[in-house]
Amino acid sequence: MNRAQKYIDYLYAKFVGRVPFKAGSPGGFSFVYPFVFENGSGNAIGLVSVAWEKESSDNLVRLFHLSAFKMGFGDGSQILTVLCSLADEFGVDLTLQAEPQSNGLDIISQDKLLSWYRKFGFEGSCIMMRRAKR
Repeated sequence: MNRAQKYIDYLYAKFVGRVPFKAGSPGGFSFVYPFVFENGSGNAIGLVSVAWEKESSDNLVRLFHLSAFKMGFGDGSQILTVLCSLADEFGVDLTLQAEPQSNGLDIISQDKLLSWYRKFGFEGSCIMMRRAKR
């Protein structure tokens, strides 16, 4: 089992609110593993979906989805802080496609979203990557 698989297995096992299926994914990625992210108190604060690149890297994890259930309370930052910290611990790089999504009420601008991801060490313009701090 490679580092990316270990990272995803850890996350998927840690959160009991995992979605009980593996969705297919495009390209060279594994199945997408969605789960409900819980804070330290066990409260569900967001949704995350991840997959590992199976064809060319043993340490690349794709974040297919990351959202906080309530915007503006720091929950998204809390989720991404944990994901990045664990990525460093497991030695995996993270990649994502930064595109604003609307929940019907709130939407963040593309520029603000890119700026937010950059605070966590992601680089790029739409397709972004964060290298593990080794």
